[in-house]
Amino acid sequence: MKKNEKMEITGAGRNPDNALIQKARPLQSLSQSKLTLAEFKLLDAYLARINSHDPERRTVTLEKGELEQYLGVSRILRHDLDNRLTNLFKSVNILDDKGKNNIHKIALFEEADAWQDENEQWHITLTCTQAARQYIFNIENLGYLQYRLKSIINLTSRYSYIMFLYLERNRHWHTWTATLDELRYELNCEADSYAAYKEFNDKVLKRCHKELHSKTDIRFEYSPIRTGRKVTSVQFTVMTQAELKSPTPEQEQIEGQLLLDTLSLDDEGAALQKYGNDRLAFIAGACDYEFTAEEMRVIFDKVLQIKPHNDALERYNYLLHKYHILKQAAAKTQIKHRYNYLLKLLDADIQ
Repeated sequence: MKKNEKMEITGAGRNPDNALIQKARPLQSLSQSKLTLAEFKLLDAYLARINSHDPERRTVTLEKGELEQYLGVSRILRHDLDNRLTNLFKSVNILDDKGKNNIHKIALFEEADAWQDENEQWHITLTCTQAARQYIFNIENLGYLQYRLKSIINLTSRYSYIMFLYLERNRHWHTWTATLDELRYELNCEADSYAAYKEFNDKVLKRCHKELHSKTDIRFEYSPIRTGRKVTSVQFTVMTQAELKSPTPEQEQIEGQLLLDTLSLDDEGAALQKYGNDRLAFIAGACDYEFTAEEMRVIFDKVLQIKPHNDALERYNYLLHKYHILKQAAAKTQIKHRYNYLLKLLDADIQ
């Protein structure tokens, strides 16, 4: 082991409002593992602290009070923490490109050190394994999900946690349909007691919907789809920030006029048909209408996070500048995924 491989990271990301998690797609398959909600939160706290581009610094210390804050408790008993850490050190099956029938087991962590201070608050140091590094660092080629630690620390249901990740992973579709079997597999609810939609809905879906709406900023609706008399699928719709922040009639008129000023009559009709409304069609013009309606919803959502108090034209000019950076980079080197490249520029400003 190289000397600097266990360099410690402390003192960053303490505030959950600012702590950003980047979870690689293979790690999202841990929903099928036996990890509890508390153990998922410990893993997320670790991911929120590391720099995903610095694999040499894989040791993280959660300092006094942080562990209690992330787990949503005032006091942690020693034997409870010992059990949590023991579970984190057990091997887990990682689902990768070889498919769900493949078995690929790794241990996530190789070393933990926990101690209490004079105020009975825990300090804990975690070091991931060499095998886990490929799923924690330099994850751009794996695909990853990005969300804030504050989104999950108040959750008390493991199902709600997994549902949150599922919705965030698919929100770029805005509206999509999952078969009942797919959804039960996703939430690890394949026991006979969940076979009937009514039981599955009452015990899982309704409770997830209630908790996520009360404790996170994600907003979604779902409805059953029947084949004959039997529910076979569920349709989900996730509301974007753009939809949640409804424009005033004055804003709609201004943004509609801005769109008219920049397009011919024929082009305006094509843009509105493609994007569905004035706001999305207008800001899509900053990207030369390159991206789909679903992609633009995600882009607009991020622009609203960066420019929540700005008007339509300021947001347009901001995105126009970012798109210009994308075009400059593309002129120098081949960019395989231009949409992903633009998202990284926006995510850097969010972070």
